[in-house]
Amino acid sequence: APEGPYGGQRGFRAIECVQRYPAPAALPPPKVSIGWLRAHVACLHAFLCAIVEDRPASPSFRDGLAVQRVMAAAQESSRTGTWVRVNDL
Repeated sequence: APEGPYGGQRGFRAIECVQRYPAPAALPPPKVSIGWLRAHVACLHAFLCAIVEDRPASPSFRDGLAVQRVMAAAQESSRTGTWVRVNDL
């Protein structure tokens, strides 16, 4: 075991902490915090690629409708205090 305190070298060190992601992550720049903006750009990129490549986008309108039905059932369940079945997913 090497002599000295656990943890190796002591003192301040410069640590690079920028994010490195594949396309479309050139926007926003790497030093922008992780969050809604980066996810939104990735979603737009996926949607536009689907249009350019003439293929169905994902998630689809049907997927959005299914989520909306689940949310409505959750609200109804909360309001009534009972289980609510979601049909036609």
